[in-house]
Amino acid sequence: MAQPADKPDATSSDTQPSSGPSTQAEMARAFKDLARGEQQAAAIERNLANLESKLDALLASVEAETGAPGAGDGEEARADPEGGQPEQKQ
Repeated sequence: MAQPADKPDATSSDTQPSSGPSTQAEMARAFKDLARGEQQAAAIERNLANLESKLDALLASVEAETGAPGAGDGEEARADPEGGQPEQKQ
């Protein structure tokens, strides 16, 4: 089916970017949003690295106290918080 002559072809006008002021403003905003997103991602990565180092230090201290590497893997006995005999995990 052919398109009427008074309607332009959708592929020729809709896909070509316009260079008007609104498009430039939209692009500027998009770049600002992108830069802000990258800054937030970098901050999250720094926080995750900090958390990872704290977890590594905590794991190292637990391993040093128990004298066994991997002391939090769930295979060891749990100490009774009231000072009784350790109970075995099931």
